[in-house]
Amino acid sequence: IVVMAFSIVKAYPWIELQVQYRLGVMYEAGQGVAKDDAKAVEWFRKAAENGHVQAQYEIGMKYYFGEGVPENLVEAYQWFYLAAEQGNKPAMENRDKIAAVITPEQLFEAKNHVAAFVLKKNQSK
Repeated sequence: IVVMAFSIVKAYPWIELQVQYRLGVMYEAGQGVAKDDAKAVEWFRKAAENGHVQAQYEIGMKYYFGEGVPENLVEAYQWFYLAAEQGNKPAMENRDKIAAVITPEQLFEAKNHVAAFVLKKNQSK
């Protein structure tokens, strides 16, 4: 069964993203596991780094509110920006709200984070 599951994940990589995202949701809500925001962030990050739009939004929310990670509007901006680029409307709104309240230096830093992330993803293709 394990070999079959591994074969399915290799054949359909989007399944792995969904599993990572769902594990984040489970830890966030305490569904079948102990509620653990840090573990939720860990799983959301795995999916987000591979382009899962909802995971990108969720990790942005975690940084925005400081749940499972220290509050960090620069990091929140990065994840909201990436989700917004994929059409996530709440991420667009949150990105714009953050841009309106952080300093120009922080916005510059956040945009550099986005550029570095995109560059790294493009180089790994």
